[in-house]
Amino acid sequence: MAYGLLLDFLYGQTIDSYKYFGAHFEKKGRVKGVTFRLYAPAAEDVSVIGEFNGWDVGANKMAKVDDSGVWEVFIPHLSNYQSYKYHFRNADGFYVDKADD
Repeated sequence: MAYGLLLDFLYGQTIDSYKYFGAHFEKKGRVKGVTFRLYAPAAEDVSVIGEFNGWDVGANKMAKVDDSGVWEVFIPHLSNYQSYKYHFRNADGFYVDKADD
């Protein structure tokens, strides 16, 4: 399902991209946590910063999962209502923080 939703997003044929991107509570094995997913094709060095890691840009680095520009990380043991942002180097080489829309 996720791959089909990603293709629909890339072709501009969906209004449900929120089901794939953003923050989603999941379980990996026996561990509960949150998967963060961001579409940032021109970004480099992407991480999730927030209350849960003291806004530390090095604590939760995201991995680029494919050539389309999707970045992802699973962070275990998070709870609801914790503030977070994405921190990344943009195409101009500047580091920026972006709230999840």
